[in-house]
This record gives sequence, C-alpha cells and structure tokens, in this order.
Amino acid sequence: MSILLSTKSIGVTVKFVIEGDDRLAQSLLDSLPGDITIGGMDLSSVRIGLRGREVEPVRVAIRCEDVTFEEEDVFLENG
Repeated sequence: MSILLSTKSIGVTVKFVIEGDDRLAQSLLDSLPGDITIGGMDLSSVRIGLRGREVEPVRVAIRCEDVTFEEEDVFLENG
C-alpha cells in the first residue's frame, strides 16, 4: 500500500536580459514562444527542479519585451 502525497503548484520566474544587434532583437520580439530555446533546448525539452529531482514543466509561458539599458535592473527585479 502506497501513501499518496498531496501535490502543490509552484510558480517559478526566470528572467533574462539578452543583448544583441537590432536583427536579433527583432527576431526575438517577433518569435512565437515555441521558437525560443534555452540552453539549446526547446521549451518542451527543458526540465526544471533540483539536481537529481528534475521534472518536466506542465505549462511554460514566455514573453519577450523591449527593455532599455536603464530599465534592465527594474525589469529583472519585478516579477
């Protein structure tokens, strides 16, 4: 007989500021969420968790927005 543990949902926010030329910036802004890769992997392949206890995310959302150099810290600090 196994004991069923209750599950919880945990929201994880990870933000990146990417510096690149205008062409790269426009490509990112025009892309669909499924086109973006992290660590060379598409989002359906990314695993999240602790080392040795990683799970596949159930839902992932990605949004790219134009941020000026002066706004980078505020962008990264605000969830």
